[in-house]
Amino acid sequence: KLKRSDLKEGQTLSISLEPSMIPLDQLDDEPRQMAEQIMGLLEGRSFSFAIGVKSNILLMAFGEGASVIDSVGDSENKLLDHEAFDVLKAAAPSNLRAINYASARWRDSQFKANMSGYFQRMTTQFSMAIQSEAENVPDLETWRAEIETDAQWLDQKIAELSPEFGPTLTWSFATADGEEGYQYDWSENVVFQNAAPLTVTSHAGEAPLALFGLKQRTNPGGEEIAEYLLERMPNHIRRFIRLAEDDEDDREQALSVLDEGWPLVREAYVIMRDKIGPAMDANESLFSMAADWTTYQLGPGMPRAETALPLPEMAIACTVSDRDLFIDGCVNMYELLDRVVDIVREHNPDSVPEGYTIPRPQEESINGSTRYFYRELSDGVPIEGFAPQLIISDDVLLLGYSDRQVRDMLQARPLQTRPAWMTPQTPTAAVVYADLAGMVSAVRPWIEFGLVQSGKDLDEPLANGNGPIPTGNDVLQIWDCFESAGKVAATTTVTKDGPTVSHWVWVTE
Repeated sequence: KLKRSDLKEGQTLSISLEPSMIPLDQLDDEPRQMAEQIMGLLEGRSFSFAIGVKSNILLMAFGEGASVIDSVGDSENKLLDHEAFDVLKAAAPSNLRAINYASARWRDSQFKANMSGYFQRMTTQFSMAIQSEAENVPDLETWRAEIETDAQWLDQKIAELSPEFGPTLTWSFATADGEEGYQYDWSENVVFQNAAPLTVTSHAGEAPLALFGLKQRTNPGGEEIAEYLLERMPNHIRRFIRLAEDDEDDREQALSVLDEGWPLVREAYVIMRDKIGPAMDANESLFSMAADWTTYQLGPGMPRAETALPLPEMAIACTVSDRDLFIDGCVNMYELLDRVVDIVREHNPDSVPEGYTIPRPQEESINGSTRYFYRELSDGVPIEGFAPQLIISDDVLLLGYSDRQVRDMLQARPLQTRPAWMTPQTPTAAVVYADLAGMVSAVRPWIEFGLVQSGKDLDEPLANGNGPIPTGNDVLQIWDCFESAGKVAATTTVTKDGPTVSHWVWVTE
């Protein structure tokens, strides 16, 4: 299938792959059956890769046909004339670095190639896997039919929920101190929605090294899928238990646990749907990372550092619209977990002590907010400031393990580390910020600590031998060069009846 072609102004080399190349006669029964299934799905399809030179331009192409390079440049129309490029023409950037374009047709085809019939394809693999156990499953064909019905329903639902794809255009250009770029996506946006302001960013902390905040769009189709799976899954799990458990007593116990436990799964879903979800229906969330928590001592028996070692701090913030409803939902969840413990104790009395219940967290008040924590978790890591906790106020929920960071994020303040064009009034669906130089700087004390622990003076070569062997200070100076990575910031905005626009900038130092 390797082919060389001469063009008027160049030459190409291509290789094509197709199902007929699978050597069925060399495969055993089971691999051959799987190969035949794959060949049926790929019937009439092929994949080609071509590389060539045409008019002094190096071209590489992937597709179903090997002759795609032959036609490059032959069209009377130019891609630049496509209406999607109007925004690029209007921007007229100088020092253009890159352009990326994907058509609506191509994006739709890729989605369908990956997701169309996805669950039915999974069903085919599962059916083949259980074929060898046909003697132990008297109603195998009935089960297969039910699996196929459920797979078809899920595939249909995924197809209904899929967005209407449009073209996407991305470009970037050099600036005096870095690079800047835009992406315009004309697809229906089913993930993000704008907020003005994106209030959760006020709880990013005073000086985060990185943050990612967004406002999600509620998708009612997800609830429908969840309820369908809750209804249908027990039937399949029950059959699978009968198939997998050879011991009759173990089988009956597993079925009993399923019958008693699955209603609790349903109840947990209802609590999430009716209490915890609605209590956070603003759908704004944020991830923040910092490194202002430091230590000189990593633990008992560990050497003490001469300079403070920054520790990574990561926390999540989510907006809260109904604090009491959220807490009530959490109380219900704990009660549900106690019932899970009861089921475990009933089937295995020795596994859980009599009277044991799920430990409730300790709580304390902080500036009108409530902090929940487990003292045992905090004491488990001998580093001052380590305190896994959840804090909830009237407008935000915080989850983190650095006591310094969580308390810092609890205080609402205007976002300082942000893209310059973003104001509180700017409609924003997502924001990203990363201080790359700050991350490099935070790691430096650790490198120095490691070099010192090697026992060599920082001005001495790291090893013995001939040639220019760097000293510890040489390594630190080389590391300092990476601070030139600077900072990155970006926002995403969903325009009404128009494209989703992302704007980013990279500033070097």
